[in-house]
Amino acid sequence: MEKEKKTISVEVNNLIAICHILNDYTKFTQNLKELIENNNSRNIAFILYKISKGEFVFSSRKEKKFYKDNKSVIDTINKYSNIQNITINYLTEENSLDFFYKYIKKHQDNLERILSVLEKIEELGFDKLEFDEENDFTNTIYEIDTRSYINDISYLDNIEIVPNYENNIVEYKTTGSNYKIDVQLTFNTIEEYRKAIVVNSLLFDPKRLPEEINKETIYDKIVSLKKKEKKKCNNIRNSVDLSISIDDLYTQFENINKIIEQLNNEESKEQLPELRELLLEFKNNLNQLQKISSEYNERTIKENPNITEEMLKKEKKKYLKRRDWASIDID
Repeated sequence: MEKEKKTISVEVNNLIAICHILNDYTKFTQNLKELIENNNSRNIAFILYKISKGEFVFSSRKEKKFYKDNKSVIDTINKYSNIQNITINYLTEENSLDFFYKYIKKHQDNLERILSVLEKIEELGFDKLEFDEENDFTNTIYEIDTRSYINDISYLDNIEIVPNYENNIVEYKTTGSNYKIDVQLTFNTIEEYRKAIVVNSLLFDPKRLPEEINKETIYDKIVSLKKKEKKKCNNIRNSVDLSISIDDLYTQFENINKIIEQLNNEESKEQLPELRELLLEFKNNLNQLQKISSEYNERTIKENPNITEEMLKKEKKKYLKRRDWASIDID
């Protein structure tokens, strides 16, 4: 049975705090576990936070002792996150912090790199991140519609444009990325509440992340990449247009042929041989056009390694689907 993939969500500032208490984490969480097991208060996380801030809390002897015994660690946690968040996370069934502690401990030699990545993610305005080491972002083709005032955009490292037929549709993929940033662009503004980031590693160079999260660094950058692929897109458009036009002519040829065969009156009979001869010439010309179309496709594929026969067929199919939808009469 295939193992189910699991994405772990965690607050970024909690991970930063763990990085700064890495050597004390095991002892601290063991002490925290004992405090929780010996305490009936449902508000233990809030009580610990108030005590750590020097506020008076009635009837909290155990929590006060815990803070005194772990003051240095708790004060460090509060510098980057807060003890309330850490305690609440530890009380959940998933307890994602233990997972990340093991991950960071395993890669302790790269602790500075991990911290740099987390700090950059926080600087970009992400409160949380999702982590999945098995996530391979190269398997998806992403899309932007430049006509739309609202766009859900995925931004990744090493973006490569996928040439396509439509001028207003930007298709792209990544050749390799350790992260995927999802944002919503509404009337040229990034919606703060619609930002998310998922990573498959914390060991990459933080410079691979965008400098900022705004229209210019996300939307404009991706759209500008397609402009550099204008020639390839034109080649695809020419290929599709030529192929479909020839197919349409073949359809007309079949229709004309049927009509000619149905001409039975005396006047038409005299013209049938001439009509059949013209039709045969028309078909021969069509066959020649089809040959030219095939040669154009072969040349396009040869000159552009990232354009394939399968891609040309796919774009043709998509065009025909759009044309069929456009031809539907709406009463």
